[in-house]
Amino acid sequence: MKLLAILAGLFCFYVLQNYIYRRYWARGLTVEMKVSRNRATEGEKLVLEEVISNAKRLPLPTLKVKFKVSKYLQFQDSTGTNVSDYYNRNDMFSILMQQRITRTLPFVCTRRGHFSMYAASFVCSNFFMTEEYIKDLTLDMEFLVYPRTVDVSRFHREYQTLLGDIITKKYIQEDPFSFRGIREYQPYDSMKTVNWKSSAKQGQWMVNQRNFTAGQQVDIYLNLSPDVGYRDVELMEEAIRLTKTFALYFLERGMELSVYTNGIHYEEDSVISVESLDRTDERKLNEGLAQIDVNKPEQAFEEMYGTQLEHPLEERHYVFICSRQWKGWQQFLERIRQRGGSLTWIVPVSGLMEFSPGPGLKDCAYPWYVEYGSNVRQ
Repeated sequence: MKLLAILAGLFCFYVLQNYIYRRYWARGLTVEMKVSRNRATEGEKLVLEEVISNAKRLPLPTLKVKFKVSKYLQFQDSTGTNVSDYYNRNDMFSILMQQRITRTLPFVCTRRGHFSMYAASFVCSNFFMTEEYIKDLTLDMEFLVYPRTVDVSRFHREYQTLLGDIITKKYIQEDPFSFRGIREYQPYDSMKTVNWKSSAKQGQWMVNQRNFTAGQQVDIYLNLSPDVGYRDVELMEEAIRLTKTFALYFLERGMELSVYTNGIHYEEDSVISVESLDRTDERKLNEGLAQIDVNKPEQAFEEMYGTQLEHPLEERHYVFICSRQWKGWQQFLERIRQRGGSLTWIVPVSGLMEFSPGPGLKDCAYPWYVEYGSNVRQ
């Protein structure tokens, strides 16, 4: 009789807990996801904070929180994860009544772009783990990752003098009596600009920044259209990094700058361009380049900017950044030169491509070999 009574009691308890969990498990249960900063740069580390609150008098012995984010966010803790086109995460919790749990998940931003998390789901079990209950959640978390700059010192010496040549070609000179600040040394800086006192204090090379005696306009044109039948996303990303590197160089030297692209906004169908930049507009530049979605088909570059470049201005230097080398593109650049345009063509090149500028562009075209893994073509 005692055994029957125990079994009957257990059965009643099972039925009761099953009813209670089925009806009340999701009540007062919330999740909040937020990142430590809503702006970062490629390679930087951020922290995703996961806050689970159970505001009721019912413990949840087994609670899973499932969500997915871009695979380009590399989490340090890979427990319970599956990486495909997305990074699918399945976090396990055991939460008591009236309890709040905060878990921090460090991750590295391995690529530029717009990242978001709009949905997640709770999966909860009853006390005996014989049933699972699911609830879909709506989240609102998004942030931008800016492109990083590239290190020109790992390439040919001609790259280290290219930027300076563009400046000196138009006789733009620093004003030795106008001090603007101090920054980290870059490979293209002269040793004459080194601030020895600050370098000793910081433990790294630091250089003086000065204002300029004249202004010069530079237009950077980023053409993300690939050669026919060959779409290399990493090559496109490197072109965006190059655009930022060149733009910052010119902005730091007080030059008026505009950046034109045929890349498409991640959310809208508009083309990304940032015009009339000065040295205070680095954020504006970063925001624009971060919002380009390389998975969207680009606008036809020649159709967009052909009229704008039909009559190149003498006081402007044009920098084209494009991996495309087909005949029609090179003829487009040659026409600009024939009309008196001063231009430089930077060509991101992978190990699968050949650098082959035509005779009319050989003196202004520069290959930029893109690193794949540990292989860099020198």
